Amino acid sequence: MHFNKIISILVLSSTFIINGCSNKIYNNYSTPLLDSNKISINGDIKNNDPIELLIQPSPNKKIFGIPLGLSIYNLGKDNPDSLFDEWLLRNPKRISRLNKFLSNKQVIQLKRYNMLFNNWIKSSGEQPVFLSNEDIEDNSKKLIQYYKNNGYFDVKVEIDSLVKINKAEIIYKIETDSVYKIDYVTYNIIPKEIDSLVSSKIDESFIKANEPFTISKLIDERDRIIDLSRDNGIYNFQQRSISYKVLIDSSGTDKKIPIIVNINDLESSYEDKIDEGYSIKKVNEIKVYVESIDELSNINSYTDSISYKGIDIFSKGSLKYSPKSLTEPIFFNIGDVYSEKNKILTSRYFSNLANFKYPSILFEEDGDDLSSSIYLIPRKRFSLGFDLDLTHSNIEDFGISVGSILDIRNIFRGTENLSINFKNSIGASKDIGIPNDSFFNLFELGGNLNLRIPRVLFPININSLVNKEMNPITNINIGTTVQKNIGLDKQYYTGIYEIGWSPSKRSKFNIRIFDFEYVNNNNISNYFNVYKNSYDKLNYISSIYNIDQNIIDGSGDLIVPEGANTFINSVLNNQTTIQFDSDIYRDVVGILERKERLTENNIIVGSSIIYNINSQESILDEDFYQFRWKIETVGNLFNEILRKNNLNEDSKVEISGVTPSQYFKSEFNYIKHLSLTRGDVLALRAFAGVAIPFGNSDNIPFSRSYYSGGSNDNRAWKAYKLGPGSSDNYNEFNEANFKLAFNLEYRTSLFGKFKGALFVDVGNIWNVFDDVEDPAMRFDGLKDLDELAIGTGFGIRYDFNFFVIRLDVGFKTYDPSYEKGLRWLNDYRIDKAVFNIGINYPF
Repeated sequence: MHFNKIISILVLSSTFIINGCSNKIYNNYSTPLLDSNKISINGDIKNNDPIELLIQPSPNKKIFGIPLGLSIYNLGKDNPDSLFDEWLLRNPKRISRLNKFLSNKQVIQLKRYNMLFNNWIKSSGEQPVFLSNEDIEDNSKKLIQYYKNNGYFDVKVEIDSLVKINKAEIIYKIETDSVYKIDYVTYNIIPKEIDSLVSSKIDESFIKANEPFTISKLIDERDRIIDLSRDNGIYNFQQRSISYKVLIDSSGTDKKIPIIVNINDLESSYEDKIDEGYSIKKVNEIKVYVESIDELSNINSYTDSISYKGIDIFSKGSLKYSPKSLTEPIFFNIGDVYSEKNKILTSRYFSNLANFKYPSILFEEDGDDLSSSIYLIPRKRFSLGFDLDLTHSNIEDFGISVGSILDIRNIFRGTENLSINFKNSIGASKDIGIPNDSFFNLFELGGNLNLRIPRVLFPININSLVNKEMNPITNINIGTTVQKNIGLDKQYYTGIYEIGWSPSKRSKFNIRIFDFEYVNNNNISNYFNVYKNSYDKLNYISSIYNIDQNIIDGSGDLIVPEGANTFINSVLNNQTTIQFDSDIYRDVVGILERKERLTENNIIVGSSIIYNINSQESILDEDFYQFRWKIETVGNLFNEILRKNNLNEDSKVEISGVTPSQYFKSEFNYIKHLSLTRGDVLALRAFAGVAIPFGNSDNIPFSRSYYSGGSNDNRAWKAYKLGPGSSDNYNEFNEANFKLAFNLEYRTSLFGKFKGALFVDVGNIWNVFDDVEDPAMRFDGLKDLDELAIGTGFGIRYDFNFFVIRLDVGFKTYDPSYEKGLRWLNDYRIDKAVFNIGINYPF
């Protein structure tokens, strides 16, 4: 009761404060400010209708009722220099004191800084939007034209306005009347070749009888005819050859519109030239010219030439590319009818090779046919880049990483590209159990080779499924990483052989035919120095139940690693007072199982298929969806090949003491962005993934498992700190083999380049079909969906145009690690919040 009263008082107080601040801002101006634009269509007020985008300018944006951008703008002054001078002269002693303390030059500089800061405030804020009769009249005209373009030729727009407390509300009242429809369509085509083309594809026309009339349909039909003509031999077809006659009854009685499509012949550019009209052209000659980027670039002639499959290739200096690699990207052949589409595909293919700058493809009339010339300017064969990173983690207090990448283009003369990447890092840590260590006591060295081949290399011929129009590629990657004093001093060896292609503009296939990873732990004895939570829990148990004083140090703590390992063995061999069926015993067994899992060496050999769909047209498109589906199978074929002579006592395949992993994995990821009015965006994501071990494995390798939390996941928890299930997540790295995640985020502009967001993150990880027996960590049915954690929060982002830096603050709204009935809002306070800094948006 008292709580509800307090909330009511706070809400009322906040409302009065917000309204008071808002009104004060508007009262600063003598001219009414535009507060809202409303649209009424046939008597119904429409909210968030796309037609609102036509009405400009938009009112000053409000956050919780306050025009925040306008408030920021008002903090700036129109005359900062004179105000600064006035401030200096207001106190006669101020100038002398400042000159004495700063010097005269520094006072002048202070004045300049004041002006720059004032200008930054003005540019970051939002200028006031005033009520303007001219704007209202322009908007009325735009609305009328919009509806006429969509077939409502009898539309009427009236304006209602209301000015209150210096704030103006404008209502655009639109009466559309009924839409006009297309009566019939007549094509009047003079060029015979185009007449036959259009007639053969008449069913694809965008303008059809009895459908509503729109200008967009006329534009789409015009573009269709242009593309149809240029893709079928009419290489010089002009847009101006197409015109429309739209016969509208001006009285409005007959709302059926006849349309006549006129297509005229080619207009002569010269008065004395005989107009031959449009005709279908064929390609009778193809020439490729390879320029030079060295000293030969200044000569006008080409010094080397070769003919390959009827295509003439010329180069300045000796030709450094195989003839096949220069002719393969060409999508048209000698004797083919000219096609604009094939010209674009050729240009795109050459650009995707990353060996040439944007190619120039020209067609010239050669008698009745066309001659094609393709000009290629090579990129530099070698390019070298460097990067520098500063890092911090739970293991590494401070780290410096220096990387370099060397790109070698056209390494085998077939436009293949080789990338050689090296990365070296050093770091400092005082908590890894190394006595008498120096400041920089961590070391990591890694490198990889990646060969990109612009065609599919596959054991069997799949050209019938994958053609060059799909931009096929083959990637071969080999890499290794060696760590020293970092965790368990792991060594990684990787090898990847994959092919990919794009069946359509929006979709992409990637098949990882061979995916190899070998993880070797060289410093297993350091485990309890790295995974301190496991050690602390084990140490606490030993302080109660340990009876062997030889395994503890002077402080009574277990010696690492001998003491910890000995105590675990004592518990398992019933040499302590811990009962076999007790929770304490299960905790010790769990610590041992996790230690064995995280310290075991892994061999992963598998294959995967990834299918992507992306409807986003460009980075500015905020109304799109993305879908990703991955299927991965590991260890099946590899283990069967080795099974005959490499079985251990558990009937599992084993190589040099390592049991190769075996599992099946599948993932679904869906992202949807909905563009709202005034640039606001509603973004959502849904993810589901499961990895099921079988055969040679009882669990999933740590590197291939799932975790929850972090700046791109559930932001109310740190990475690896959520789950599994309802467990109390006491480990440094909590992971499992089943994951669900759902995210919803509302993004809006605040002022200037500052953006804001409100988000809800839902998700968790569980163990399923593996060797984990703790019911709190397992997913045993739909009832465990009540363990989905919920985080809510807000974010502030700054847009640098080429990237976005963001700060997200997440609050634990529903925490499944608590007992049922205590999970809601138990840690919903600022001292329990998680602050995440990230680059670009999380999804």
